[in-house]
Amino acid sequence: MKIVDLSQTITRPFGSEKNPNWDRIDSLIDLLSSKSGAIRLTYIVDDSPKDGPLDFSLYDRKEVTVNAENGQYLLIYNLCDRNMGEEEIFSYENTSVKPGEEMVEIIGNYWDASMVCTDLEIVRRAFKEFYETGDFWMENFFLT
Repeated sequence: MKIVDLSQTITRPFGSEKNPNWDRIDSLIDLLSSKSGAIRLTYIVDDSPKDGPLDFSLYDRKEVTVNAENGQYLLIYNLCDRNMGEEEIFSYENTSVKPGEEMVEIIGNYWDASMVCTDLEIVRRAFKEFYETGDFWMENFFLT
């Protein structure tokens, strides 16, 4: 069974919600145009007992995360395989900026501008596809 977890730092109370509906996620994405913060959507394979908090380190998981500030969005896709002990991280590719040309500050960290998206609809499409399928075509959004 797969469980979806939504973590966010856009509205209070900050934190985590299990099995959010798309309208909840979409409303948080809308807020990114005027607020700073992060949203992470996680799919995990759930073999755990049903009581108590989930320990994500014990599960295979896929995550899509956006960190946002001032209309700039760092979009990241993370794949974790607990059996192989491997984690792969992919970032959005902004082809209009040359890698290494400029750094952008988002929530206190500096990122290469070639990894930063300025189109909120791209963020929304990535989250929507991930929400509906638990995956998406990385070629549409990410460096591989």
